[in-house]
Amino acid sequence: MKQENASGENTSSPITRRAALTATAGGLVSSMVSTQVTAQRSNRLLWETEIGGDVYSSPTVIDGSVFIGSQGDTGLHTLDVQNGEQQWIIDRGYNVKSSPAVAGGKVFFGDNNTSLNLAFDVDTGRYDWLHQTETGVESSPTVVNGTVFIGNNDGNLYA
Repeated sequence: MKQENASGENTSSPITRRAALTATAGGLVSSMVSTQVTAQRSNRLLWETEIGGDVYSSPTVIDGSVFIGSQGDTGLHTLDVQNGEQQWIIDRGYNVKSSPAVAGGKVFFGDNNTSLNLAFDVDTGRYDWLHQTETGVESSPTVVNGTVFIGNNDGNLYA
C-alpha cells in the first residue's frame, strides 16, 4: 500500500491497521465504548453517528467506507467516511466485538455466536459464507495471501 509521509513523499512499506486508518482517512475515524462513532481531525469534530449499540471494535477504513461492529444492535455497520451516513448493516443477531478485516472485496469479522462470519461483499453487504466454531469469536481476523487467521474463545487459532 502506498502512503505519503509528512513531507509528501510516497512510501511502499507495510503498515499497521492504525497506520492504514490514518493513511486512508487522514486519521479522522475513532471509536470508544459508546453507541456512537465519531470522526475528527485536528480537534474538530467532523461527524458523529448513532449506531444503536456499544462499540468495542476498532474501525477499518477502506475506499471511503468505515466498517465497525457493535453490541446491542448486534451488527456490522458500514458508514460513509466523509459524512458518517450508514451504507448498509449486517445484522447477525449477536454482538460484534471483533474488528473487521477487509481483503479481496470481502469483509471478515467474528460475533459472539459460534461463528466466524466470513465473506460479506464490501459494496453490498451480501453474505457469501461462514465457518462454525465451538464458542463465540471476539478476536479480530487478519488476512494474508488469501488466508483468514483468527483466534477464538475455544483456545484455537483458525486459518
